[in-house]
Amino acid sequence: MATEPEVTPQSPPQPAPPPRPKAGGVATSSLFDSGAQLTVIFLSLVGGIVLSRLLGAEGRGRYVFATYILSSLLMGLGNLGAGLAAQVFVARTPARLAQIHTLGVWLCLGCGWLMGGVSVLAFPLLRDSVFDGMEMLHLAVVSFALPFQLYLAVAYGLLIGLGAVRRRAAFEILYQTMQSAAVVIVLLFLRGPSFPDPVSMLVFSYFGLVILAAPVLVRELARFGALWEKPDQTLRAEFLSYGRQIWFGGIANEVSWRFDQFLVNGALGAAPLGIYNLATTNAARSALAAVSLTRSLYSRVCAAPSREAADLCARGFRQLLLIGIVMFVGGVAVVPLFPIVYGKEFTETGWLFVIVLVGWLLHNASRMLSMYFTGHLVRPDIPLKVNWGLLPFQLALTWGMLRAHGITGVAIATSISFSATAFAFIWLFAKRGETPSLVELIHIRRGDIDAWISLAKRLLKHE
Repeated sequence: MATEPEVTPQSPPQPAPPPRPKAGGVATSSLFDSGAQLTVIFLSLVGGIVLSRLLGAEGRGRYVFATYILSSLLMGLGNLGAGLAAQVFVARTPARLAQIHTLGVWLCLGCGWLMGGVSVLAFPLLRDSVFDGMEMLHLAVVSFALPFQLYLAVAYGLLIGLGAVRRRAAFEILYQTMQSAAVVIVLLFLRGPSFPDPVSMLVFSYFGLVILAAPVLVRELARFGALWEKPDQTLRAEFLSYGRQIWFGGIANEVSWRFDQFLVNGALGAAPLGIYNLATTNAARSALAAVSLTRSLYSRVCAAPSREAADLCARGFRQLLLIGIVMFVGGVAVVPLFPIVYGKEFTETGWLFVIVLVGWLLHNASRMLSMYFTGHLVRPDIPLKVNWGLLPFQLALTWGMLRAHGITGVAIATSISFSATAFAFIWLFAKRGETPSLVELIHIRRGDIDAWISLAKRLLKHE
């Protein structure tokens, strides 16, 4: 098949690409980000253990439904692709930071409160389906905080697009420390007759910190220049066009990612949701290396010539495949620890985690290939087609596996769905003329990890 044409935004002449990082620079940046993420994971693990042990599966299910599952779905339905659009556009034209930031804020406020208002008004109609088990008070808090959550995504995208990976990582450590501390304080020190429902206090504290985080990120971004300038008409048109494609594809992505959780909650209840969510949350933590690598390479992939960008993405893909194998072995080894760490109520979680982990590891590696389409080619329509094309299969598979095999069937369906998406990106990437072939893509070579080996030697020598 003929390769698809390369498309770039119709914007004014672009500035010269940023200077290429020194040898090992990407590895150093990615290693720093990985260290920051490890800190974040540790903090969230502490909060998760306290949450699971003191609230049990049902309490955990109620908490994550409001703070993670429902809010993530509403963000996916109402973001208009602003986060990734901000990341790509500022990576290509850093001088337009003020216009891009202003446009992102407009979208966050307008789309966030519009989606939140619609959700509150729809609550009576969806009480027994989408909002099953959800309290109106919790939904009101989620809806009010939605624009602030959307802004966090836009600000993160801007920091990554500007190459400020370390600043973004430092903020994430601070933010997660506050969130985990809030969970520990509420459950260990504020429980009792005066606080009969700790879940509500946890929901309030979670979204309170979301709101407080927004001005902190504004201050961080202000280090890079002015943040407020009315965007010109051309930028608005390009930004919204790109964002709409990302958003439309993201809707399918969010539905496929959240459908399993909504299905478990509606069909089996809050306690099974707490058990299943713990498995998927821990599997999602395997994305540490993938997220670090994509953040570190994103601005370079956007600016590099096509062949160089493709080779960078292919090399990252192979590295993540190797890391995935190691992570899978480690995942199997920790299965016996789940009932010990989280409580006997979560015994089933261990093997659910391993099942979902298989799909997550493949998906992690495919992030590098997706980045080539959205960042370098500026082709958000490609992930859009993948997401919508696979959605009917994923929904039908999850529903059928739930009926046939219960919560284990849902985990298997989720893993297959993640794997199918990964294979789609592998095929689409390998068939292009300027990218490595499928054989080259999966052929592991010494050069793929030389920078990491050199970095490790320097660190050991320094120590």
